[in-house]
Amino acid sequence: MKRFIPKRIKDLIIKVITSNNDTADVADGLAIGVFIALLPIMGIQMYLSLF
Repeated sequence: MKRFIPKRIKDLIIKVITSNNDTADVADGLAIGVFIALLPIMGIQMYLSLF
């Protein structure tokens, strides 16, 4: 029985795995994205996402 993974998420995972970036760069980007996504103040999220 296969697990259900939407095509968009599957494509994103494949893109990250096959990229030529260092694992530290990928981890840094993920950490920054999670930090911005979990901020409770909407104004700060919008400002940080632009820069």
